[in-house]
Amino acid sequence: FPKLSTPHKYEALKREVMIRGFSGRLPLYIVNEYPRSGGTWIGQMLGASLDLPFPRNCTPAFRSSIMHCHRLNGRGLKNVITVFRDGRDVMVSHYFYFYFRDDSDRVAKQLTFRNPADVSENLPKLIERSFEKPIQPYFSWSDFVRYWWDRPHGVPVQYEDMRKCPADELRRLVSHLTGRSIDTTCAERIVETFSFERQA
Repeated sequence: FPKLSTPHKYEALKREVMIRGFSGRLPLYIVNEYPRSGGTWIGQMLGASLDLPFPRNCTPAFRSSIMHCHRLNGRGLKNVITVFRDGRDVMVSHYFYFYFRDDSDRVAKQLTFRNPADVSENLPKLIERSFEKPIQPYFSWSDFVRYWWDRPHGVPVQYEDMRKCPADELRRLVSHLTGRSIDTTCAERIVETFSFERQA
C-alpha cells in the first residue's frame, strides 16, 4: 500500500496517541473490530446515543468521542467495544471491498488475480492469503478473535446479534459503557436513522 501523506500521518499519530493514552481520561469510547465487521455502523449509532462526535476520515478533536480502530494489541485502551462477526461473512465482504472500489486495480495487482470478477476462483485464494500473509490489517481474523475473545476490559458485541436486535444491543452497550440508559423508543429511532436501507 502507498505511504501515507504528511496530513494522514499526523491524523494517524494523533488517533494513536488519543486511543492509547487518553481513552480512559477524556473519555473515548473505542469501537474495535477486524475490518468489515460492522464497526462503522455501530460507532455511528453509539455517537448518536451518547451525543458524541464520531470523527472519520478527518483529524479528531481532543475531546470525548467515539473512535473507530482495528487493533490487535489492547495496551492502553479503555472503554473498548469489541465487534465480532462470522469470519465467512468477513471474508466475502473483504473481497468486494478490495476489488470493487476506486483503488481496486492496485489491490488486484498486489494479489495477482487476473480477473477480479471471478469470485469463485479468487475468493479461496484471498481467504488463504488473509490468514497466511495478511494484507490489511497485518493480522488475521483468527488472530483478532483469539486475542479479544473474553478480554475483561472489552465490551463484546456480535454483529449478528446487532443485526437481529439492534435497539436492544444498543441499549446494552450504552448501559455497560456509561451506566446510563436510553429508552427503547430513542434506541429504535437511532437504529432507523442509521439503517442500511436509509444510508444506501
